[in-house]
Amino acid sequence: MSQYPLHSFNGAAPSEIEDAMERGEVVFFAANPVELPSEPDLEFMRDGLPRELQVKNISYHPESDSIPRFDAAPEIKNRIEQILRTHGQRVEQFLRQSCPDFVPGWTLGTTSFRSIEEQGRKLKPRSSNELVHIDAGAYGATNGSRILRFFVNIHPTRDRVWGTKGSFNAIMSRHPEIWTAAGRGKARVRIDKGPLDRFYSGLVGTVGKLYPLMRVIDSSPYDRSMRRIHIS
Repeated sequence: MSQYPLHSFNGAAPSEIEDAMERGEVVFFAANPVELPSEPDLEFMRDGLPRELQVKNISYHPESDSIPRFDAAPEIKNRIEQILRTHGQRVEQFLRQSCPDFVPGWTLGTTSFRSIEEQGRKLKPRSSNELVHIDAGAYGATNGSRILRFFVNIHPTRDRVWGTKGSFNAIMSRHPEIWTAAGRGKARVRIDKGPLDRFYSGLVGTVGKLYPLMRVIDSSPYDRSMRRIHIS
């Protein structure tokens, strides 16, 4: 991992942060640059919430102002929705200030919380974050747009440990078989939408105006290729 050498966020110009991400680096802040939830809320998320869940993570969707498929008592659901909604708004404000050139045309994604320790869990390879993998969009088609992810570690004593095999281009150059998988054995990887894909995306977009969560079923040749190489 390339650690961005910022000792103080206050001394980092937006252009520095943006340039680091454009180079494919992981931007690391030794001190969290956004306000965290209150200590009682953090304790609830660390200790109380995992007892209510059997899933890898829960995600707040800003487009529907809800956490789908989250079965819990009303007071628990309302509390975690408020925590994640507020945190997402704080991160959004931070990114608007620190990465202003990335803001025009962006689409705000989910705010997720992983409540169960990753290490030692018996997960399928495609679901495990202990293994090195190529990521793919999980909430609908990106249509080739890049994904900016902002992580915060709220564990009181344990560091979040990252491992990387380098940039996307570097991995692809070392493993040409990934290109073969992406293109299903064809010489070129198709990423442009054809008539059927455009029709389907238009239909999903229309329905999504009434039911925002339906947008997650959108697809594109690019996203299908990325999911074919979402391997560990």
